[in-house]
Amino acid sequence: MAEQPSAQARSCDEPPSLRHALGQWGEDVRLMADALSELAASEARLAAYSLAMMLAAALVLAIMAAALWTTLASAIALAVFDGDEVWLATSLSVAAASALAGGVCYLMIRHLSRNLGFPGMRAVLFRPPGRRITAEDVDREGVRP
Repeated sequence: MAEQPSAQARSCDEPPSLRHALGQWGEDVRLMADALSELAASEARLAAYSLAMMLAAALVLAIMAAALWTTLASAIALAVFDGDEVWLATSLSVAAASALAGGVCYLMIRHLSRNLGFPGMRAVLFRPPGRRITAEDVDREGVRP
């Protein structure tokens, strides 16, 4: 009866190039997993920061909307009751400034909302096979029409 070679003896019989190739493949997989986890962590931090900034901008936007509403109401009251033109102009100026600040907050919220979708991870995970990802690809992912 012939003896079966042990697993260790069989692994020694394999050509060294195959062992080296398998070891290199394992190292490549480990490096790719490390890179993906680092990318996911950094994008999660960016998403958390963006969410906090969006909440702050939404609060300012709500305050600006209330200020716009009250200053327009006071401008209408001044116009109806023949108020002084200086106060009417001041009230309309404050309303315009509130509308401008609210518009800036809205644009900021819209811009920061792109970071909530993890555009870098999507660009890496859903790329065509064999294609390298560049910064332009990530930017293109976040662009809205």
